[in-house]
Amino acid sequence: GDGTGDFLWTPDYTQSGDYDLIFTAEDNQGFTGTEPVKIRVTNQEEPLSFGDIELCSVKSNLLRINIKNPDEGDDFKINEDVEVEVEVENDVGENLKVDVKSYLYDLTDDKSVDDANDKQNIDNGKEKQFDFTLTAPSSVENSEFVLLVVANGKKDNDYCNYEYIDLNIEREEHDVTIDKITARPN
Repeated sequence: GDGTGDFLWTPDYTQSGDYDLIFTAEDNQGFTGTEPVKIRVTNQEEPLSFGDIELCSVKSNLLRINIKNPDEGDDFKINEDVEVEVEVENDVGENLKVDVKSYLYDLTDDKSVDDANDKQNIDNGKEKQFDFTLTAPSSVENSEFVLLVVANGKKDNDYCNYEYIDLNIEREEHDVTIDKITARPN
């Protein structure tokens, strides 16, 4: 070989701990050398699950998602429009038709409360902006919300990625929702 070698490992949230490894190299004359290495994997949070929303079976960072608006932790009121601005960059090595879906997702009830999608062709090495309007729900008691964006690109191969940010959706103390009014004659 050329005297180089790669060790690639991306641990998941179940693999925290200390690992003792021994790397062994052999040259073209049969001489070997070893090097012990200790790797510490710190605790990671378990990734969120999103009920019946189809996420990527394998995430590809070659299809990059940048949620430009709203920002992480932005505050919204019930029934308020959430203007979403997402930039998707294609670095997969080929032009793609990219389907981008955005979800306003209630983590507490494990369901999407609003969604929108759009498709655009994105040339290799370029990015495109996707704009959506989602509406905050009218019922938000004790719920946690995220904006979830999923991008799927297809041509010769399939590429997928997703990102999410936390959002705060709250009812104002003085907001009242009246579902029904009944008038009865005296």
